[in-house]
Amino acid sequence: MPRKGVDRLLRAWERLEPCPGKELLLVVGPASEAEGLRPQYLEHVRELRARAGEPALAGTVRFTGRSDEVEDWLAASDVFAFLSRHEGLGTVTAEAMCCGLPCVISPLDGIGHELIDDGRTGYVVEDCDDPERVAAQLRELLADPARRAAVGAAALESARSRFSMEARAAQLADAYRSLAARPRCGRGRHARR
Repeated sequence: MPRKGVDRLLRAWERLEPCPGKELLLVVGPASEAEGLRPQYLEHVRELRARAGEPALAGTVRFTGRSDEVEDWLAASDVFAFLSRHEGLGTVTAEAMCCGLPCVISPLDGIGHELIDDGRTGYVVEDCDDPERVAAQLRELLADPARRAAVGAAALESARSRFSMEARAAQLADAYRSLAARPRCGRGRHARR
């Protein structure tokens, strides 16, 4: 879908001057009606595929199609990029963090600074329509394995402390304790107004 920002990512990927057979951009998600893509987005997918086939990108982009095993694709990746134009909650970003991937993402509410500690667990690119800015963040991570590993480890640590079952249960228990500790004014059979 256009809102997912794959066109933004392709422009940034081109700036990196990827080498066929060495570098590969994986685009995971439905790319046909048979995979659940709505018909109104088919032309957009055709445009993305055509762009990926142009000489500067040929052989460096793969559209994987729909997948129920996204964690397998994440495990095969070095960096996660999500340049969406609109999202509710970017669950996929949290999933990428849980896989220890450094993230390069949009500054949208729900996926930007709420999930990523900029410079520590990934990068929030304030202007995703500037392909050079996106490419600069990707370039930094792709060119420096030690930096990529450090940022990925910080992303994993952050994800575990915020999104694990234990962390979520502790947060829920805290919320219940907070509610239970509130005064019970106005409740009961003889409450006055």
